[in-house]
Amino acid sequence: MNGLIAKTGKRAWATLLAGAALTVLATSQAMSSGSREPAQLVQATPQQETPTAPTLRQAPGAAPLTPMRPNQRLSNANGVIRLFDSVLLFPLPDWTTLNTSTAMQASRFNRRQQPGVFALEAIPRDETFQNWKNIYALLAIQNFRGGPARNMMLAEDNFQQGCAPGTVRTVRGTAREGVPTLLVACGAYAKQPDMGEVGVFVFLQRGNTAVRLYREWRGPAFDPDDTNAWPVERTQLMKVFNQLQAARLRGQ
Repeated sequence: MNGLIAKTGKRAWATLLAGAALTVLATSQAMSSGSREPAQLVQATPQQETPTAPTLRQAPGAAPLTPMRPNQRLSNANGVIRLFDSVLLFPLPDWTTLNTSTAMQASRFNRRQQPGVFALEAIPRDETFQNWKNIYALLAIQNFRGGPARNMMLAEDNFQQGCAPGTVRTVRGTAREGVPTLLVACGAYAKQPDMGEVGVFVFLQRGNTAVRLYREWRGPAFDPDDTNAWPVERTQLMKVFNQLQAARLRGQ
């Protein structure tokens, strides 16, 4: 396949992306394996799983989720969180109604914070961070160099290292104002070959503050070229993907 999806796979991807707010830039196949654990960027331990929403500090990390004022409201974006010197406007998890308090009650949260790095994960309340099927998360980095393109490349590397050889498909795109987007299918994990995942990402940057906002679905291993075998229906995937593209990173 020489690093490109086979023709049948490309037709499936083209069908999947039809009508989405994306400009497809490239399609690639990852061919390397690595040691990344399946649980992606920040992996919770039992002690770090929190039964209620976390209390987040304003600096250097973030403020609690709060509803946006009417003059702040954007289509599909009704959450706000402070990240270093910026504020992220973002859609709430798709398993909740468009209400911040409901989102808190319907979700479990896990956060990781150290100087210059902040990560927040949310899963449905009936799931656990050890065996999640749905996860919605953000990763914010202060003093990040390289811009959104490098942020996207690092996200792709996570999958290239953590998924079984030949099981990764990626589609790069651009949303409004040139914001990079990424769709990834990992048919099987390198260390857990009976499971795989699909993820959608947007990459934002304001000054030196970079944000990776993403939603992932996990399930049994699958053929990455067969979108009908993915752990999420294509209509739901594209709905969430379009919602993520409403996210904005602005000044305080």
